[in-house]
Amino acid sequence: MKPTPIFSRIQTGADCYDDVDKASYSGISIKTFIFFTITMLVAIATSTVMLLMINRAIAAKGTDEMATDWIVYSSIGAIVAVIVATIAGLVGRLSDKAAKVCIAIYSIAEGFALGFVTGIVEAAYPGYYIGTLAVFGTVVIFAVMLVLFATGIIRNGSFFRRFVLSILISAIALSLFTTLFLVISGLFSRLSGSFLFLIFAVELLYLIFACLSLVFNFSEAQACVNGGCRKESEWSVALGLLITLAYIYIQLLRIIVLLLEIFGKKN
Repeated sequence: MKPTPIFSRIQTGADCYDDVDKASYSGISIKTFIFFTITMLVAIATSTVMLLMINRAIAAKGTDEMATDWIVYSSIGAIVAVIVATIAGLVGRLSDKAAKVCIAIYSIAEGFALGFVTGIVEAAYPGYYIGTLAVFGTVVIFAVMLVLFATGIIRNGSFFRRFVLSILISAIALSLFTTLFLVISGLFSRLSGSFLFLIFAVELLYLIFACLSLVFNFSEAQACVNGGCRKESEWSVALGLLITLAYIYIQLLRIIVLLLEIFGKKN
């Protein structure tokens, strides 16, 4: 059996190993669910602790000065976490042997990054449960795109797969950094309504791109299983799904913040 185009570096074929050693949909799904859960738990814990510290600082000092310090510390933590997650994601996607370790590092580092960013956004826009809305939206988008792919409504070609893979991870890092900059600098509050609508339209396009990235991930999983790839390749596919889900979450976070600014709901 010839190797699939996506996994050409992985030896395949029934003569190489038994069926129990081949990749499966259940294996990919379980790994993705476990590490997505780890990412979300780390993010929830990080954002919760950060918000508690900010509130305690305000209560103790009676001003927002200490809260600002905590936001700066969180921003630094987010930047470090993004760098670690980006490196782990790239290495894990380029090396199937390293993917098992890299997905664990990525899920934890990305959890810290998402937690710090979510905490900053929640502190700036209290009472709207933006993080919860973004998580719910991410799960809904994943389910809808999976149904569309499974029913054959959406497919992708080889060019689309290469295009998506080449810019996905860099887009995640850019989204995280710009989100931090816009929230911390207070730039959102100084932008005109028409310009905010323009940013919203651009972010919506990025979200559509993120959704289409899931089609690439689903096709990769399909090629991996149908091509008889080794069991260890499941880690790389699961890592790809995890990266896309994190990107969708960040885009939803940004879009919700923009909607709050556009409709003047910021406290």
